[in-house]
Amino acid sequence: MVSWGRCYTSLLEAAKDDVSQAFRQKQEIIAFSLGKHTGGKGMSLQQRQAKQHKAEMKRADAYARELETEMNLSQERAYIPDSGIHPTAG
Repeated sequence: MVSWGRCYTSLLEAAKDDVSQAFRQKQEIIAFSLGKHTGGKGMSLQQRQAKQHKAEMKRADAYARELETEMNLSQERAYIPDSGIHPTAG
């Protein structure tokens, strides 16, 4: 309220300003959720979701590479006797 409010207003004027700002904010939130320009300099909701999706896909690829590396390492360390018969756990 400091940036747009007036100093030394009556209680009635302050309440009117507060309610009108709440209506403006509600309309801006609706416009933002629909991906419309709201006058801000940041990303739209769709841009933010696309960026988050890209980051999640990148993280999933990194996890897949990590698992693949671990699987290859575990296969190299496995002992397979020449007979091809694995000892059973007793």
